[in-house]
Amino acid sequence: MGVYRRFRWWAGLAALLLAGVAAIAADPPMRVFRTVATQMEPTVLEGEAVLIDTEYYRSHTPARGDVVMFIGPHTRYEQLFRIVGLPGELVELHEGQLIIEDWQVPRRRIDDYSYHYTPNSPAETLAQYVEALPVGANGEVREHRIVKRDDDGVLNNTKVFGVPPDHYFVLGDNRDNSADSRTNLGFIPRDAIVGKAISHAGFDIE
Repeated sequence: MGVYRRFRWWAGLAALLLAGVAAIAADPPMRVFRTVATQMEPTVLEGEAVLIDTEYYRSHTPARGDVVMFIGPHTRYEQLFRIVGLPGELVELHEGQLIIEDWQVPRRRIDDYSYHYTPNSPAETLAQYVEALPVGANGEVREHRIVKRDDDGVLNNTKVFGVPPDHYFVLGDNRDNSADSRTNLGFIPRDAIVGKAISHAGFDIE
């Protein structure tokens, strides 16, 4: 191989390596999402950095209980919510209780939660619960905390939502301060989901 041909060969290899690095950098397997609202308290606080695994759903199906980052179908903004309703299911809230397929999701009361709507606003005491979502047919559940002001109002007494195919019903863990699938956000298409939230502030996401 002549000097010129060797140079072209090495130059071509270097170009391929650089292109590969650029592709990886353009679509990293992990992203950091910084929350700008309180809709996922007490799980994730406003302003916290959340690690998002953007590769996870290439080999997994979104599951009930997952906290996901997605592109809002109407706003086009990145948002963070918890999946509670799966494709084809019926979901509603009645007097603050989450009901899936006519089954009331159990919750148990724990210590009250001190909530600030904005960092400088006075603290408000919210009721805090551990909610146990049904995950598998074998009876497996996934527990996470939610907070509530009360069990009244339109967000706590909804119509029955029929989740369309390839869509998901999402809620915020801060149930009475959350613009989620109960509102104009609506159902989340599968292809709008960017990744799974896996950790924040050094802790795994519940």
